[in-house]
Amino acid sequence: MKWYILIHGLLLMLPPKGVITTFNQMFPKANEIKWTSGTKQTFTASFVSNNEKQSATFDVKGNWIDTRKKVAYDLLPPRIKNTFVRLHPGKTVTNALMIFNKDHNTLFNLEWKDANKPVMKVYNLDGVELK
Repeated sequence: MKWYILIHGLLLMLPPKGVITTFNQMFPKANEIKWTSGTKQTFTASFVSNNEKQSATFDVKGNWIDTRKKVAYDLLPPRIKNTFVRLHPGKTVTNALMIFNKDHNTLFNLEWKDANKPVMKVYNLDGVELK
């Protein structure tokens, strides 16, 4: 059974019970939780836990996909910063996210502007630019 809620004229689909259960088990101290539904039958919770803004994505069965949180450029692993500076000289990172995924990988998503167009690349812990 799917549940919907109408808020200020917007129809929102609430996550299935399995998604809520998994989320509550993984993030028992989460607060300020806001749910959104993705286009590939996913649900993402944006929340605060341990004074950090984070987001976690789950499939419709409640399986965890990944968790993301912002990270300051200065706190990025040196290998990632070195690769970024080498491959993109003169560019400044405008946003950095740390991503933990279901495959036990830790990735970093860096964003910057090139000719006023946003650019986004993903790096692994070894500093390899993946895409």
